[in-house]
Amino acid sequence: MSTISVSRRTGVEWDLLLNSNITGVFKPHPKAYQFALTALDAVKSPEQVAMVAAHAYDLEAAKTHGMKTICIKRPTEDMDVDVSKQSFDLLIEEGGLGELARRLGCLL
Repeated sequence: MSTISVSRRTGVEWDLLLNSNITGVFKPHPKAYQFALTALDAVKSPEQVAMVAAHAYDLEAAKTHGMKTICIKRPTEDMDVDVSKQSFDLLIEEGGLGELARRLGCLL
């Protein structure tokens, strides 16, 4: 299920969704994160931006740019990485984007 489908189903609203077609590079290339911060007018305050991902390397790269990190653990991703030993601002171990929305107070 795509992020757009989940967002419509759960009612989650996003400020920005980016992909490599827009940025011209793939994560963890620094330009991907710099592009996001620029698009959000947050270059001077990257700590107000959260990178949500299932890959530890994406989140580690976002952290180097000052972003908050939210890991959504998925059984098919990063199977060789113990995400519980990583340092994320938030770790969602079950429930995916719906659980993230609930924790952020987006769902009633």
